[in-house]
Amino acid sequence: MRKRKVDLLLFLLPFLAVISVAFCIFYKKPSNRSKTYPNEVQEEEINANSYTRPTIDDAVFFKSIDERLSYLRNKIVNEHGNFGLFIKDLDTNEEYSVNSNEKFYGASLYKIPLAAAVITKIEAEDLSYNTIVSYEKRDYSDGTGSISEFSYGTNFNVSELLDYLMRQSDNVAQIMLERTITEAYLSEIFKDLSLEPDENTFYIDNTTYPKELVNILEIMFFTDYISENNKTLLKNFMYPTLFDDRITPSLKEDLTFYHKIGSWPDSWHDCGIVTNGDKDVIMCLMSKDTNYESFLNVSSYVGSFINSLF
Repeated sequence: MRKRKVDLLLFLLPFLAVISVAFCIFYKKPSNRSKTYPNEVQEEEINANSYTRPTIDDAVFFKSIDERLSYLRNKIVNEHGNFGLFIKDLDTNEEYSVNSNEKFYGASLYKIPLAAAVITKIEAEDLSYNTIVSYEKRDYSDGTGSISEFSYGTNFNVSELLDYLMRQSDNVAQIMLERTITEAYLSEIFKDLSLEPDENTFYIDNTTYPKELVNILEIMFFTDYISENNKTLLKNFMYPTLFDDRITPSLKEDLTFYHKIGSWPDSWHDCGIVTNGDKDVIMCLMSKDTNYESFLNVSSYVGSFINSLF
């Protein structure tokens, strides 16, 4: 009888060892956070390598910018889904729009005002780029970004978190920075930048629209809202990024697109500043109820239109 017990124990030991190892691996990264954050953004990663962009008519076929804009609007209307677009040429102050006031779920576009909030905290000397923030279990989020792959207790400075936030659209970096600057302060910054500060819906439920995003980018980069050095630093986090597969491939080679993307089921966005060093154009393309191929088609048409402004 005793021998049977020993044999059974020896038989079970390998299984117990496997279970113990599995527990150690999976316990560190829970599949769901215990607390739900209303502004949490979880983007899906998309591969556009197999996509073939549509052929765009050359600018020579258009007699005026109005004809080209009409062509762009027709192309957008004929694609699957709903799109909103706002473009502002800072040289001429001309504005071009398609459904620019329609509301969309902002997804990771929320990270643009968050970056502004962090930088204004730094400029007020309430925070430093060298301030250390430790990655804690409460910060875990799935979706885009690579910080979630690090061990709990790993330290990052604020500059590194901003880089992860803008270049990788890292969701964990968002949570870590939010708790570092406080929600109350972040809400005030969203109000400062919003076209509708009384509603403050971009902060409250992450709904916004292309015209508001262009306004936010204009305040951040073309006023004295933050210093020139910090504008340059932030731009360096916005190009190149892991998501330069949307508007960027359709732009002329001498143009640079400093941008931030957002992704959500059936919804993709790309907003930023297009520049050749002498001239700047701010643009924001948002979508919903679409598919990625249609979004990339519209991105190509938009990129071609922006090329014609330079």
